[in-house]
Amino acid sequence: MRLKNIMIILAIFVFGLTLGTMLNASDAFTSPVYNDGYELPAQLYSGLTGRAIERPSPSDHLQADDIAVYNDRVVLDLQDVIFAQFTNTNSMDSVLDETANAIEQRPKSEDEVQEGDIIAYQNSCTGDSTIIHRVIKKDKDQLGTYYYAKGDNNPSADPCVIRFDDIKGVVVAIIY
Repeated sequence: MRLKNIMIILAIFVFGLTLGTMLNASDAFTSPVYNDGYELPAQLYSGLTGRAIERPSPSDHLQADDIAVYNDRVVLDLQDVIFAQFTNTNSMDSVLDETANAIEQRPKSEDEVQEGDIIAYQNSCTGDSTIIHRVIKKDKDQLGTYYYAKGDNNPSADPCVIRFDDIKGVVVAIIY
């Protein structure tokens, strides 16, 4: 009986080690890992360590000097902005949902869009729809700068490359 229990524990350990190696699970302990756009589960790391994985956060598009808070109003010194509302797709839960509102600013250059930023974009893959997802990768190829985005609540990245001209706005404020 005792030998049988030891063999079962050993088999589970070997299975877990093999699965972890196949999924590059050790990489999930330090940062999000994307295999062909699929993010490996971060719950494993958080469950074992009690800490969250450091992920790229949105850039500071609005400086403290651009925000004035008064008793009766808040003034944001922003230009070329869009007021945005969202549909109930659940792709950006728990950050955005249909009851949230946002202010987006049109970026003037590729340098204004960084990994971690939440962008609104539209391209041949989205048709008439505008998608609001987080930039998970920024790189360059022979055609210039490109981005990949992913909904925070989606298991995989959006299927198409996003070019700077596809970006309609960068979320600079979320209002609940």
